[in-house]
Amino acid sequence: RDVVLPSRACPAAVQVVVHHANGVRMRLSELLRPETVLLEVRDLDKWGLIQRLTDLLVSSGRLPAAQRKTVLDALLARERSMSTGMENGIAIPHCSLEEIDDTLVTLGIAREGIDFESIDGTGM
Repeated sequence: RDVVLPSRACPAAVQVVVHHANGVRMRLSELLRPETVLLEVRDLDKWGLIQRLTDLLVSSGRLPAAQRKTVLDALLARERSMSTGMENGIAIPHCSLEEIDDTLVTLGIAREGIDFESIDGTGM
């Protein structure tokens, strides 16, 4: 049900556990696939990155094209309501939709950073 789009990876190794709506614990390594990783993100703001990562879910076959607009609209609405920029250069745009049966994850790495108006005030 969850769509999670981390926008920037920190250089340290990070183990993330995702709790699915049904209570099942999942490791990020079980959810992230090579075809859903976008390396060297450049020339995008946070809105463009969220769109690009949503398109990556579609082009990788993880998200049906017919659901693209629904997912993108939900991700953008969530970001407008409150920034998903965390700390240490990480943002986790996400949404939860009844229409999505699986947890979908994609990753974009922007070495120069992208302004997500993060809670630590760094903007990246």
